[in-house]
Amino acid sequence: MFKRALIVSFLSVLFVACDDNTDVLYNRLRNINELELVQATLSKTYTIRDPYDEDVENGEFDLFNAIEHYFKQGDRVGVYGLRRTYAAYIDLNELSASDITFSNNDVRLKLPPVRIKTLGNDLVPTIYHERVNGLRFKISESERMAMRKNASEELDRQIQSNNNYVITEMTQEAERKATEWFSILLRDWGYTPEVAFKHINEDGEVIDEAD
Repeated sequence: MFKRALIVSFLSVLFVACDDNTDVLYNRLRNINELELVQATLSKTYTIRDPYDEDVENGEFDLFNAIEHYFKQGDRVGVYGLRRTYAAYIDLNELSASDITFSNNDVRLKLPPVRIKTLGNDLVPTIYHERVNGLRFKISESERMAMRKNASEELDRQIQSNNNYVITEMTQEAERKATEWFSILLRDWGYTPEVAFKHINEDGEVIDEAD
């Protein structure tokens, strides 16, 4: 009877110790908050032309645009470049205590998924070419702002696509760096680590592929 009670007591202490370890490690990791791992800068080239030129390229016909083009001889074209920078990061605020499991001194850490965010973009686009002659109106700043907005939104749509190769490469590189970084960190804290990741599916939901 005494031996059985001793075993139960020992297991209780062991479970409490594991819980303490989990709480300590959980709090230390959460204090990291957001960890930025990889950056990538993408560029987009866009043009400003008269509506008639757009109609021709799109296989469309607008009578007003055609008449304006006929009477306003000359060229009107602007070619610009926009850059937008993105970062791959892990938000440790998404970590839960259940993502940390112990086996003696071994610890398995399941990290939150790698996410992508926008860091910024060039507010002043690079001007590759501008040509306005004849009776054409000058290219206005409002036109440049509208095209810049369209280019930024197009880049965001591309980067948010799940099958985008840039996203794939950024995610893989971020996971590689995070694995290395957290493995070193956990070893310094006295643990033998195993690092894994959650991922985001096509519906934008966080999944644990080990489950």
